[in-house]
Amino acid sequence: MEQKEKRISIITWVIFALIIVLSSIEVTFIILSKDTFFAENNGLLSHFKNVVAFNYSSYSEGLFKAVALIDSIWGYLFIACFLVGLIGMFARKRAKILVGLLGFLLASLFAFTGILASLTLAEASILYLTLAAVLLCLAVVSFRFAFAASSKSEAIPSSKNEVKEEKVEEEKEPLEPAIDNPTENEEKKIDNTPTKEEKSETKPVVNSKKVQENKKPLAVETPSTKEKNEESSTETEAKQKNNRQVGKYEVFPEAGFYKYRLKANNGEILLVSSSYKTREGAHNGIATLRKNVKDGSKKIVTDKNGFSQFRIYTSNDSRLVVAGEIYPTLLSAQNALSSVTKFYKAHKEVDLDGVPENEVREWKVFLPPINPSNNGKIELYIDEETKKWKGRLLASNGVLLFSTTTYSSKNAVTKAIENIKNKVMAGSMSISRDKQNRYQFRVYSENGAVLVMGETYPSKESAISAASSVRNFIGNAKLIDTTKTF
Repeated sequence: MEQKEKRISIITWVIFALIIVLSSIEVTFIILSKDTFFAENNGLLSHFKNVVAFNYSSYSEGLFKAVALIDSIWGYLFIACFLVGLIGMFARKRAKILVGLLGFLLASLFAFTGILASLTLAEASILYLTLAAVLLCLAVVSFRFAFAASSKSEAIPSSKNEVKEEKVEEEKEPLEPAIDNPTENEEKKIDNTPTKEEKSETKPVVNSKKVQENKKPLAVETPSTKEKNEESSTETEAKQKNNRQVGKYEVFPEAGFYKYRLKANNGEILLVSSSYKTREGAHNGIATLRKNVKDGSKKIVTDKNGFSQFRIYTSNDSRLVVAGEIYPTLLSAQNALSSVTKFYKAHKEVDLDGVPENEVREWKVFLPPINPSNNGKIELYIDEETKKWKGRLLASNGVLLFSTTTYSSKNAVTKAIENIKNKVMAGSMSISRDKQNRYQFRVYSENGAVLVMGETYPSKESAISAASSVRNFIGNAKLIDTTKTF
């Protein structure tokens, strides 16, 4: 609502500025032709008197009479509209209406004057009538936007009604115990004589229109009211549960390893871990996550396709702890990381024997035989943000296939790339999928730790193709230190 009101305010000021410019042009023309316009017999003043008095006898041609009639009607109409606008402004107590009203007044006044000028100077009547028509349109638009600026105040009554309805619902809640016992309700309907306790319970509901129309204290005990009360209590309980921010961890087998995932109260999966060789290792990984959400390094990574993913590292950036889901925007990834920080303290850890097929996130894949290429290259460089070493594999056409995490030295990143190369050549790769249905390949060490993750792709086949390209290029890729100058 604030953005809409700001946009309306800008448009109103633009219209006001345009009205001033056109009005200035009209005044300039009138001043330049002052001998004609200020003549005693056929000047502006004489035409003004005729138009105001609806006296058209001095106009011989029918066209001029029609123009004079239009000017007369418009003159009285814009004065009436301006007065109504002022009344509306004071009634709504919105000072922002004033700018639009002033623009309306100015445009209307000079539109009226422009029509008078066309009657005075017949040779330039088309010019003045055009200016008058434009100003007239701007006057109408300015009047419209003047009251569009008060839309926020118009919404106030509806919000008050909503507050009243919420209060009525809250007052109805004490009646739920009576509704839960159908036997007591039947007895009350037969007896039809409410006790003092019943009167005190139903007294707040008498303010409701529905109770006043029926004039029955127990009219709220209808099935529809019962359903509303149950829905209201259910929503209240749901809000209370969300405020507790409980969540839970689930440990399950997948793709030959064990993983854990963090779920919010509503069952939404917030993150899925990397792989662990044993179930116990996955439980230990949960403890590691809790520690590093609090003290570790948290980053948002955006790939070449514009998709973003949050990643949590150890405090010195030496090891990736977990990578989040893949999101289409940076803001979505930031919001997801914020949700993780709310639920990561969850104490409940549940062991599962497996997950449904539609929830499987990773598969071991069998890649085609290696077709080695000598045109790939591995670049070593220093990351501008962290000032640490990283490596990236590029295909022959310069397409990025993967980039490593950060390392403290050139020697460390060189060893890491050699380790990645050995695992890739051995086929220790898998394809993962997130809840946005984006796919990426991963390379694992022997203990299940993620060595590197590829770019994200819209299909599983594309991710497999990228993994195959990595195998084809990495074996004979030339190692280049981009920090060296020659």
